[in-house]
Amino acid sequence: MDIAKKEHEIIEVSPDTDKVMCDGGHHVFGHPAVFYSFDEKNEVICQYCNRKFIK
Repeated sequence: MDIAKKEHEIIEVSPDTDKVMCDGGHHVFGHPAVFYSFDEKNEVICQYCNRKFIK
């Protein structure tokens, strides 16, 4: 049985954003809140849910 892959969410943020927080975005079905720094990069990916944040 083939299981369709769910596309990961992509969130665009302001170009001057330094840090983002991800909690999975699904309230009860989310994950612990984690914070990521861009550190001179233009994108970061959540290690829990693979949500991508792009400047």
